Amino acid sequence: MITSKRGQMNQQRWVYRLLVALAVVTLFGAAAPTARADTYNFLLTDTNNIIDVTFTIPYGFSPDSVFPGSYFELNSVSYLLNGSPEDPVPMSFWNAGAGGGLMIGDFSNIILNQGGAQIYSGSEGAPTFIPGVYNFVDWGGALLNDDFTLTLTQEYEPTSTPEPSSLLLLGSGLLGLGGLTAFRKKLSNVVAS
Repeated sequence: MITSKRGQMNQQRWVYRLLVALAVVTLFGAAAPTARADTYNFLLTDTNNIIDVTFTIPYGFSPDSVFPGSYFELNSVSYLLNGSPEDPVPMSFWNAGAGGGLMIGDFSNIILNQGGAQIYSGSEGAPTFIPGVYNFVDWGGALLNDDFTLTLTQEYEPTSTPEPSSLLLLGSGLLGLGGLTAFRKKLSNVVAS
């Protein structure tokens, strides 16, 4: 079967467009970003090491309620009391001007009420917790009425490393781009003659 020059050029353009699309999809598919799920981990321990309260807050959280110049609140945080799950409760985190520390529970049912250092930086509307060890003092009026120490850590999820199949995909995309360049040169030679 003999094809005309025009038919050959149309076929070559179609192949060229297909190769471009394949190269773009391959390169962007191999370089897709991975999501991270970093968290802040809280461990509160009383001075006698009898009671511990633990909870986790995701990195990048947003406060549910903000009281500028005083504190911010998260409305529903699950926690463990001596390893046993408890019902979610509000938690308030106070700035240094308001006495620092934190409160677990609401004002009608305070489970833990501790004053001391401010454990976050930034404003109440956009806080970032500061990992460290904090010694708190009981403010009274709470179910758990002892001084507590807070150990606040940030856990980082490891970022994924490329797997061999991802590298193969990236390599095939680069080879496709190389083939595309060679094809383009060949196409320009056909058009020129």
